[in-house]
Amino acid sequence: MKALSTKEQMDFLTALKLGNSVTKACEKAHISRRRVYYFKAEDPEFDECWKDAIDAATDELEDHLRSRALDPDDKSGHLLLMFLLKKINPQYRENYKTETKKAVAATQEFEFSEKEVDQALAILNRSKEVSKASSDKATSLQGDKTLSQPQDDAPAQPDPKV
Repeated sequence: MKALSTKEQMDFLTALKLGNSVTKACEKAHISRRRVYYFKAEDPEFDECWKDAIDAATDELEDHLRSRALDPDDKSGHLLLMFLLKKINPQYRENYKTETKKAVAATQEFEFSEKEVDQALAILNRSKEVSKASSDKATSLQGDKTLSQPQDDAPAQPDPKV
């Protein structure tokens, strides 16, 4: 692709610095967007000038915004001030995230002697045995009930009163 001439570069960068979009700056310099972006990718010096032009345009817009924000006759001044504050100080931004540090309370550690550990294990084992025994007892009672209930398949006994 053909490189940008010095005049094309200057026309484009001047239009960009005046706050125009890349598309509008290309129109004013009579060059295509594709060519400008290609040259930007190929020439680091032009890329740096492009960034400088954008920064200068941003500064100019901020100055204009600041003057309007401080104008007492401008009805939208309070909104403009809000946007300026958000730019200058991140705490005014909606998505501002502060670093929070959780205070972790020191946990109290316990030390047990071997005797205390053995006692605790014995208690746990006893409770398991009691639980198992009560479960076994419930199962055996369940079985006894089924044995004492009449079977549906057995022939019906005739009623002696009939």
